[in-house]
Amino acid sequence: SLYGHTRTSGNFTTLQGTITAQTGSPSPSLENLRTMWRVSVVNGANQGDLFYVTSYTQLQWILGAMQTFQRTTPTSARLGFEGLPELDGIPILADADCDAGYIYLLDGVNTFLAIQLPPTMQEIPALGDYRKAFIKIYYNLVVKQPNHNYLMTGFATS
Repeated sequence: SLYGHTRTSGNFTTLQGTITAQTGSPSPSLENLRTMWRVSVVNGANQGDLFYVTSYTQLQWILGAMQTFQRTTPTSARLGFEGLPELDGIPILADADCDAGYIYLLDGVNTFLAIQLPPTMQEIPALGDYRKAFIKIYYNLVVKQPNHNYLMTGFATS
C-alpha cells in the first residue's frame, strides 16, 4: 500500500503496471507488441518515450515475424536487419539478463535508476597485518508512472 491505499483500490490503478501472462508458450506476435503499445499509450505514455526490452530468444522470434514482411527487392547484398529493430517506431532492445520468456515495454522518461547510496568503501575488521574492505553502492528503481509500463510473460523459450 502507498499512503493507505492499495494498488487495486479506487482510482489508484496508476500505482501498477500491466502484466499479461500468455498460456501455452506461444511465440510472440506483432499483435502482442502492439497490444502492449496501445495499453501504455492509452494509460498516458508518450510513444516516443517507449522501448521494448526482451531476451535474445524473443528477439529472434520477433525478427522472424518481421522478416516475412520483407519480401521486397533488396537494395544491397546484405542479409538480415541493419541497426536496431523497431516496431511502429518503438525500438526493441535485447538483454542477455532478461528472462527468456518475457517482453517488457518501458517508458524511458518515467522509469530510471537513482542512487540511494553512492560508492562507499566499507572496511572489514582486520584479521592480521592487512586491511580488507569492499565497495558498496545502492540503487533504487524509480517508476514515476507504473501504468505506462507493460510486461508480457509466458512466451516460448526454445
